[in-house]
Amino acid sequence: MRKITLFVATLLITFASFTTKATAAAPKMDQSNLYPRTFIVYEVDRDEDIIFLTDANGFEWEYEGVEDWHAGDVATAMMYDNGTPKIFDDEIIKLHFAGWNIYDGCLCDGIR
Repeated sequence: MRKITLFVATLLITFASFTTKATAAAPKMDQSNLYPRTFIVYEVDRDEDIIFLTDANGFEWEYEGVEDWHAGDVATAMMYDNGTPKIFDDEIIKLHFAGWNIYDGCLCDGIR
């Protein structure tokens, strides 16, 4: 019985140490590091499952998960700034469909 108790205690301590390390490694995502951004999808690569986006400042972004995205779609995103003032290391946390780009001509043939 004593060997079983020692084995279970060792197993629990080992599991607890792995759980603590994994939790400590995750960065804290404070709400002050989140901000919204709007994009237009300019290319969809279905083979690689990546969509390519551009924002109003001309920065280009990539996002995994093609789903139903099409070139010309407008997207809104929740961004994470990684706690730095630079935009080049920011990450798209969530991406949502927000409509179509009517200036693209995708849905308004003959109106132009």
